[in-house]
Amino acid sequence: MKHAIYPDRTGSITASSENGAYPATNLASDYRKKVWKAVASVQVATLTVPIAAYSGGIALYNTNATSASVSVTRDVGGATVYSGAWTIDEGRYWQEWTRETVAITAAIELTTTAATVEAGIVRAGDVLSMKNPKSGINETLTDHSIKKQLRNGAIYTKKLEMIRRLSWSCLMARETHYRDLMELYEYYGPDPFAMLITDNVSGSDDIWTVFGAFDGVPSASHDDETYSNVSINILEAV
Repeated sequence: MKHAIYPDRTGSITASSENGAYPATNLASDYRKKVWKAVASVQVATLTVPIAAYSGGIALYNTNATSASVSVTRDVGGATVYSGAWTIDEGRYWQEWTRETVAITAAIELTTTAATVEAGIVRAGDVLSMKNPKSGINETLTDHSIKKQLRNGAIYTKKLEMIRRLSWSCLMARETHYRDLMELYEYYGPDPFAMLITDNVSGSDDIWTVFGAFDGVPSASHDDETYSNVSINILEAV
């Protein structure tokens, strides 16, 4: 992967509008579909995201918002770190800024054309940069649906969650990027985190930002004195 939020420095997120059954605390969960929702029929709401010192980016997942107005400011002095308007594709967004060494706060005003604005995950923190995939990214679905043949010969089916599984390979400098990758794995283990798999394609980066977890330990082939061929598998969080 090219970038990952590591370590996570997200504080307690609040929202300007909140359905009691879908609180803003859901934005800190590990489940994309455990969403925060504004009060019914509210189409515009603001998320306030405190971010501890040493940060360089933020990611948003599983939102029905189509656009956002974003302002990131320093907690002391109020200087603007980043401001911009987002057009949100695929229900997710990745944004970086020049690394800040002090505490900051992001205000994200989300706007939807649906009945009520909602979002699933927000993560912010330091950004670890590694390598873009050296070749194509393989993508498929992991299907948790049930398919069972009954004694009478009929087929019983029940459609359940389908989540993306992505895999790719990278040529990494062994003593820098590969060691960083393994440190990232040791930190998160089986837990999901925010990542941008590649920023080396045309079009929107939103397609390649994923909230997911390592599907097994990354493997490396040390065929060169300096570089290693590394294989990575990611399973998107439910």
